[in-house]
Amino acid sequence: MSKFSYNISSVADQNGEAQIMIRIYVSREQRFRVKSGIRVDSKRWGKKNEINIPLVN
Repeated sequence: MSKFSYNISSVADQNGEAQIMIRIYVSREQRFRVKSGIRVDSKRWGKKNEINIPLVN
């Protein structure tokens, strides 16, 4: 059974944004890492692989 996980790239651009990477586990021998094309501010990326969005009142 395949499994997916996602994390943020360690390389950020000049704006401080890093790309979200998707890792696909097909089997123990087959693992793929794919760029999503989505960039987020690395300061907003949480420890549990989630995007922290501040509340606006």
